[in-house]
Amino acid sequence: KMVQEALATSVRGEVMESHYSILIGIDTGASDVESDLQAFKREAGIDQFIWAGEATKGNLAKLAHFISTSITSTSQALGTGGPSTQISATI
Repeated sequence: KMVQEALATSVRGEVMESHYSILIGIDTGASDVESDLQAFKREAGIDQFIWAGEATKGNLAKLAHFISTSITSTSQALGTGGPSTQISATI
């Protein structure tokens, strides 16, 4: 509920061209973490969930590439009035 309220406040209280929230899950070795985060994403109203798996060098590099590409896409769309390009969340 706190996340839902914070997201709603950020959209109402700020002059933003767009807002898109992403929850990124890193494997902790605990069982059911991924399914718990999926449920949290739905309940909190977060736009996208990415499961990055184990925090290996390769997976973290893929995650960094996703973030970089996402920021670039969003930055290019600013001022156009249109949405940024949807980035594939395969990590």
